Amino acid sequence: MISIAAVGIELPLERVTGISTRLIRGRHFLLVRLHDNSTGVEGVGYTYVGSHGSRTAVTMFEEVFAPLLNDMISESITNIWEKLYLETLLIGRGGLAMRVLSAIDIALWDLRTREMNVSLSVALGGRAQGVPAYASGGYFYSGVDPIESITTEMNQNVKSGFTKHKIKVGGYGVLQDAERVAAALEVLPLHHELALDANNAYGNSYVAAKALEKFELAAGDRGLWWFEEPLGPSDVEGHSFLKSRFATPIASGEILQTRHEVRPYIDARAVDFLQIDAGVIGGITEFVKVAQAASVAQMAIAPHWHANIHGHLATALENCVIVEHFMLEKDIYNFEILLTPDSRMKFSNGEVLVENTTGLGLTFDEDKINMFKVADFKW
Repeated sequence: MISIAAVGIELPLERVTGISTRLIRGRHFLLVRLHDNSTGVEGVGYTYVGSHGSRTAVTMFEEVFAPLLNDMISESITNIWEKLYLETLLIGRGGLAMRVLSAIDIALWDLRTREMNVSLSVALGGRAQGVPAYASGGYFYSGVDPIESITTEMNQNVKSGFTKHKIKVGGYGVLQDAERVAAALEVLPLHHELALDANNAYGNSYVAAKALEKFELAAGDRGLWWFEEPLGPSDVEGHSFLKSRFATPIASGEILQTRHEVRPYIDARAVDFLQIDAGVIGGITEFVKVAQAASVAQMAIAPHWHANIHGHLATALENCVIVEHFMLEKDIYNFEILLTPDSRMKFSNGEVLVENTTGLGLTFDEDKINMFKVADFKW
């Protein structure tokens, strides 16, 4: 018998944070908890819901997915995934429904691997090791000097041991963003690399191309590591156009859900770095399928967010080349507030450290969960 629970979390940010398309005041997460009463083992899965919506995610879990789980819990995770996915046909096979399904799938993998007494990494064929990571950030804030802000952050990244970095663009005009690119590279040592993330800022490939021309000019001979999400996630042709025209590699994929949305990108070889996210695409089950399909097309995987999950996956998937890391003190990706300090992801010399633990290796701070809980459900 399995006890099933879901918790909606709202974690406020200390200051309003901007990307090209919106302002963010807080992060909403969904936790799914599956407790095996016969073994006493619990698996926890999670996903980022957005800057709002965690209450709705709990309701969707309660009404759509929870009634099915107990009857299926002894089946293979793949079978459970397919049946739950079938249940989404009438409510929309994407958006919030797929994020909730992702959290369920991650919880199932955490539960099963904890009961096996192995880490997710080992269960998938990997092992405890360091995984290459880059320092993510470079967001937009009002009332601060944008050049001083970006140079301060790059210095912080360097002191923390990172050699690869990513900053946002699209929040200012192209020329001002280009100045930030030049300022970041001026601070970074010559062997360091810089990626740019536009968060779907540009309306079409022509506008995106004009922006990238300015950014490449600002980077000079240093070049850029990649140009991320210049266009909307459905614009496969636009991404292909940019990839064919520019020296800068193109990256995208964090919003894509299931193998069905990713397939056109793989078929067209539309990007150089495919940035799928286990909390979005359908969980670990779907992530592995998509990564293996991408490997056939010789496409690199550079997962979006959730290094606590993606570090494990990177040890077992040869084309998963690097993971995204946010230092908690930047207060951008603040999920690790919910974890006990000893189970937060450790990093050193440009790598995150995947440890030899059980499951995902996460231990949650129950006081913090109760502090930031906005909705819950128990079965």
